[in-house]
Amino acid sequence: MREIGMLLWILGIGLGLYAGLAFDPSLPIHPEAGAFSERVINLHRASQQNMMLGAAGLMILIGVGLHVVSTFRPTVEPNLAPQKTDKVEASVTRLAYARQLGIVEKADGYAFGNDEYKSLEDAIARAEALKRMKA
Repeated sequence: MREIGMLLWILGIGLGLYAGLAFDPSLPIHPEAGAFSERVINLHRASQQNMMLGAAGLMILIGVGLHVVSTFRPTVEPNLAPQKTDKVEASVTRLAYARQLGIVEKADGYAFGNDEYKSLEDAIARAEALKRMKA
């Protein structure tokens, strides 16, 4: 949101500078006379200039508002370290739970009773199912 705000107020300043300094609302009375002939203000072009200045002002106000709001609003940035730690802790907790159920680690997987399983989740699912059947 901060970047959008900055972009809006920068574009607003650019549009305002163009409308105020470079946009010419006048037209020559005699175009064949050249650039230094008499000029008159064209009302249509003058209203275009006013609309550009108004739009520039609105863009600046909205952009500055977004910029200011985003500086006071705390941004939540993803912190990957605690998430990795949480996953490791969850797997350690899951392994401790499996040991409580009677699951044994083997070189090629896990064993529960006389059965062998390649994944810990399969072994836990079987052990929990047998535990529910006994209860």
